[in-house]
Amino acid sequence: MKKTLLKIMAVLSAALILTACRAEPYSLRDGIYVPRQISSQQITVPYIEIHDERFTIVQNTAVSYQPSGTIERKGNEVIMNSNYTGSVYRWVFELKSDNELTYSAEKSEIPDNSAGWEDKMVFIRTDE
Repeated sequence: MKKTLLKIMAVLSAALILTACRAEPYSLRDGIYVPRQISSQQITVPYIEIHDERFTIVQNTAVSYQPSGTIERKGNEVIMNSNYTGSVYRWVFELKSDNELTYSAEKSEIPDNSAGWEDKMVFIRTDE
């Protein structure tokens, strides 16, 4: 009986430790994030540049003024806030692993001219 109880406690302790490890926020390093289906050699729009807790979203390479602003982190949720063309916008992502952002259309408020954004679109950091 004692051995069974000890085994159960060991399994529960291991599960608790593993759960606690997963609760740690993933990392989001500075760099360029491109849609997963695009190779790092073939950067296209939209893509995201992150530097020093700030971001720029490049939606159209022919336009010089792109949405940019600050990054807010809530655990593995990444919120990019911008005042762009006189309006406030928000791109919301979930970090699913280190340097991998999954876009949430439901939580985001983006400009009407933002072509190419699809719910659950995954952006990965390129090797620069």
